[in-house]
Amino acid sequence: MRDFASEIGLHDLEGLDGVGADANPSLSVELSEMLGRFAIAGSANVRALIRLISEMDDPALFASRDAFDLASRRRVVAHTAADTEAMRARYRPDLARFFDTDDLDAAQEAPARDPAAAAGRSQAGALALARALSLMQVAEPASIVPAPAPGPAAAAAPVPAPETWLAMPSAMPSAMPSAMPVWFTEICPAGPRAGFFVWLGNHGASFVDRGGAQLVVTFDNLHNVGDTRPERDAWAARFCAERGWSHLGVISQRPDWFRDAALIGWFEARAAEGFFARFGRVAFAGASMGGFGALVFSALAPGATVAAFSPQSTLARHLVRWEGRFAKGRGADWTLPHGDAAEAVRQAGRVWLVVDPFEGNDMRHAARLGQGPVTVLRAPGCGHKTALALNRMGALKEVLGGAIDGTLTPGHFARLVRGRRDLLLWVRSLAARLEARGQTARAERLRRLYRARRGTSAPPPDAAIEDLQDAE
Repeated sequence: MRDFASEIGLHDLEGLDGVGADANPSLSVELSEMLGRFAIAGSANVRALIRLISEMDDPALFASRDAFDLASRRRVVAHTAADTEAMRARYRPDLARFFDTDDLDAAQEAPARDPAAAAGRSQAGALALARALSLMQVAEPASIVPAPAPGPAAAAAPVPAPETWLAMPSAMPSAMPSAMPVWFTEICPAGPRAGFFVWLGNHGASFVDRGGAQLVVTFDNLHNVGDTRPERDAWAARFCAERGWSHLGVISQRPDWFRDAALIGWFEARAAEGFFARFGRVAFAGASMGGFGALVFSALAPGATVAAFSPQSTLARHLVRWEGRFAKGRGADWTLPHGDAAEAVRQAGRVWLVVDPFEGNDMRHAARLGQGPVTVLRAPGCGHKTALALNRMGALKEVLGGAIDGTLTPGHFARLVRGRRDLLLWVRSLAARLEARGQTARAERLRRLYRARRGTSAPPPDAAIEDLQDAE
């Protein structure tokens, strides 16, 4: 600090005491990645977001030793050891060593690397980001919305609340968020299409009519719950827009697995008035909680196609006593109708289930759905987040699109899912299973092959990795 101050001509530091606390805490790697996406998109003032989040009193937003595993940290320190020693000898010869590396002698991974801890940080980070965006909209509207034209009238005009935007057909507000959801840009008063948006208390439904050939109905997954961004879209909204398919998207602000009387009644009313019958083809889609929604509500459009990624068949305790995940979902009202996908799929035309066969409970849910119109597509090692894994492979759009338009086949999916060998999450999953079997050497060999495959050198042949896949 003294050296820096002298460089800018401040030689007297008397009275400038340190704050005595962390002034720049390390955000978790999950939250940092979320903020990075905002930075790339340029859709928000990321520095302002970081300031707001840093002031939040939630230890789950900050972490240390969560980005790299122990072996990676040891490799980095070993790789830079010579340079570090040269700097110490030149600049601080009075020190025995530059950095304290005793933590590298640990026998186990840091607690921050535990998958459960990472999942908790992801949930906390998403909620904090949503809160920060809301605070920015209130405290610093200029950082999110365009500034009004200068002048006394503009200065006095308040920014309309989001809930009033659809009540203003004659004059759109002058200060709107710079990014709007797909449905609004298409069905707003100046938009090119017909449609609607309805809010039901805990859930919303947006509909864009792009013609009667194909309707796609999608449902939020658990990750989206609590997202209050004005530009928030329903799951797969842009995907449907790119293909010109009509889209009905269900937005959820409660992790209730759509066990909501208002939402269920609204869906039943739409079916009774012939809404689904207007379309030549109807498809329902979603992941996890959203996959459950797609399965059960597909019964309102008999003959529909369903694409569900790692879905639950139900969370009713008397039907799946073995299911211990999703406590909030299990606590929802399962006496309401449309609560068991095993009954709903009997009326479906075709059901595609994408499941990791090593996720025991996901496979049990798939087994409850029976056979008939159900086809199970196996994605070994992708975990419960099969949709996320496919997206990182660049294959999600092709799988989802093929399921909806009828071109997907099990063979085609099997070829696409081979891309998982380039995913770090798959390598970690397979390596963990090998180590659980006591095959530590094989696990390390897998990691080396992965690094070579992702490096600048020629990737190893597929067979080199395939012979390590007996766990699959």
